[in-house]
Amino acid sequence: MNSTKLKNILKNITKDSCPYSINFHMHSTFSDGSLSPLQIYNQAKELNIDHYAITDHHSVDAYIELCNLIGSSILDFSDSPMLWTGIEITCLLKGCLVHVLGLGFNPESNYLLPYITKKSVIGDELLATNVVQAIHKADGIAVLAHPARYKISFNVLIKEASKLNF
Repeated sequence: MNSTKLKNILKNITKDSCPYSINFHMHSTFSDGSLSPLQIYNQAKELNIDHYAITDHHSVDAYIELCNLIGSSILDFSDSPMLWTGIEITCLLKGCLVHVLGLGFNPESNYLLPYITKKSVIGDELLATNVVQAIHKADGIAVLAHPARYKISFNVLIKEASKLNF
């Protein structure tokens, strides 16, 4: 995964990007979504999406499944949308449970092991600073998911997130 390329894509997102050309926040049946990874792939291809990531809660299984299909030549990925690694991790930011998206990371990184168990972590691993650090050490980008949906104002959460180099 190329985090520099991903950062450039993220910098150029507009209000019209999602869902028309980019979708970096969706869930499969490996989490709380209603489509299988293959169905998501087919839908992304049908809709001419350029870039997407399946960000299941505490799991990278959808990404692995699609990579296995690519490797087995079951699917023709020559004109396919770019699949990026993705995950949604629950953590504490300013005492509030929030979700952080990890994008473009190495899915085999040992830094992410506590967070890819299909369940939330506890203790120090629950702190946003540690989640963001783990994503960065795995060569990924951290993004605060749906900042306006929490008990604390999005203005406060975004400010706190920026302090952690999201």
